[in-house]
Amino acid sequence: MAKKLLGDYITEPEAMALTGYKRTRLYQFRMTGLVKWTAAISGRKVRYHRGDLLKIMGL
Repeated sequence: MAKKLLGDYITEPEAMALTGYKRTRLYQFRMTGLVKWTAAISGRKVRYHRGDLLKIMGL
């Protein structure tokens, strides 16, 4: 399995600023599997895969 590089993932506020989507829409992308994501051990902080977000935006 490929190792997750933290440089490929951005925090939720960064994802919202990059895409212009709100938390709810990012959550929907995450739950449908359109965007790869990772969480902290606590499960409270979410990081989104930058490349997947750019694909959704059409870039």
